[in-house]
Amino acid sequence: MRMLQKYRNKNLTLKVNVPNMDDQWELQTEQYPTTGKPGFKYFRTQLKQNAFAENLLFYDKSGELAGVFNFYPVSIPAPDGHWLATVENPDSRFLERAGNFYIIVDPTRQRKGIGKKLLTEAAKRWPLNFGQQNYTEAGASLVQDFLRKAKNVRSELF
Repeated sequence: MRMLQKYRNKNLTLKVNVPNMDDQWELQTEQYPTTGKPGFKYFRTQLKQNAFAENLLFYDKSGELAGVFNFYPVSIPAPDGHWLATVENPDSRFLERAGNFYIIVDPTRQRKGIGKKLLTEAAKRWPLNFGQQNYTEAGASLVQDFLRKAKNVRSELF
């Protein structure tokens, strides 16, 4: 894993300590419909009792799944006895903390505005916590650009 880097935007530090996720596309998206009506599709995934994820999918003009945005409005506790603490994430009590999100875009369609569309739509819907996230280099770059240009972003930390 790369050494921790930090990007600054106003009073916000973005932590870059997540490896490239291109190899995760198929694994992450096998739980979603691979085809659908072009545009955004929303649904909620129940993860545990009282714990869920808000899912925003983006289908391209041909109806193929091109990107996924998952938002965690509530903290998701780690299973009993599960140890997740690392230098980058010393809080081992949670699999996801309230306000966390992740974006994953089909590796063959990256750098075409899909991540930006997902982030823009998600910021209209949910209070995103940009400061507590861990990012890939590409993710930090996307968020930096987004925040630089953003207006009326619903954020816990901006």
